[in-house]
Amino acid sequence: MIVSLVFGLLLESVTTNLSNLGRARLEARAMQLAELRARQIELDLASGAQIEDGITEGVYEEPDDDLRWHISVSAHTLDLPADYPGETSPSPLFALAGSAEPPRPTGPDDPPPALRLVEVRVHAPDVDPTSVDPFVLLVTSPPDPARISQLQQQQQQAIPQLPDGSTEPPQ
Repeated sequence: MIVSLVFGLLLESVTTNLSNLGRARLEARAMQLAELRARQIELDLASGAQIEDGITEGVYEEPDDDLRWHISVSAHTLDLPADYPGETSPSPLFALAGSAEPPRPTGPDDPPPALRLVEVRVHAPDVDPTSVDPFVLLVTSPPDPARISQLQQQQQQAIPQLPDGSTEPPQ
């Protein structure tokens, strides 16, 4: 009876370890495929392709046809510190603490959001994609030259000029 209990516990331990090993291998393979998918997105962006907000999903081909991919793209901003002294954000990448998301483009002439959050998830068919840890990319739009010159002009106007026309006090 003692031998059968010991063998039962050993068998349960081996079964649990094999199950954990299989799950770890699947997760490692899934993360590797997610990284490859993210690198492909980077290459596409570098070649001039546009990235659209939304969710796309798909299935891998052989030998990885037991896994699915899920890509979520959304506009994103980074919060400025609560004690930021300005009333407006210095860049479309940032938002004042507690403010809403950046305005979405409404027309064809409106610029796209400056920062996008790209989450790549690879999962088994029977797993909810949101329960899988994502491979995350932050993608920025190229800077808008008109906006840069506007900010530079605002900055120059904010510097007080001395009576002699200079902006620095004499030493």
